[in-house]
Amino acid sequence: MDSEEIWRIWEILSVYINNRDKEDAIEEFLQYIYETDACEISDLRACADDYNDELFSKAARRFIRDNGLDEEEYD
Repeated sequence: MDSEEIWRIWEILSVYINNRDKEDAIEEFLQYIYETDACEISDLRACADDYNDELFSKAARRFIRDNGLDEEEYD
């Protein structure tokens, strides 16, 4: 699966997630993507930027920073 397909799955799932729980859900989603090496986190962040999903983009930046991923690679 490519990053855009994974992003579309997130968009569908996020509709059913309570807004209060969305940030936690994003973090768990990113952790799963990272652990399974399903796609690049930076690609998902780019999708979030393209679709103006500020919460997802912010969470992705924090995830990259907190996990010590190469900032240049994921910027």
